[in-house]
Amino acid sequence: MKHAITLIMFASSFGLCGQAESITNVHLIGHKLDHPYGTHMYLNGCSLLAKCLNQNPGVSAAVHNG
Repeated sequence: MKHAITLIMFASSFGLCGQAESITNVHLIGHKLDHPYGTHMYLNGCSLLAKCLNQNPGVSAAVHNG
């Protein structure tokens, strides 16, 4: 059942690819450090991922401190 739902969602996403005007908003939620420095850099990792996502047309990624 999970595979069928995944397949349906994947197939329906092709309809969205043809719409040049629509923008997909991605919100990445990080948080302050709760481990020693350098072990889990949540906000830095989210910022890097957002930078990569924003290089794709039709995608707008933003980082939030949760």
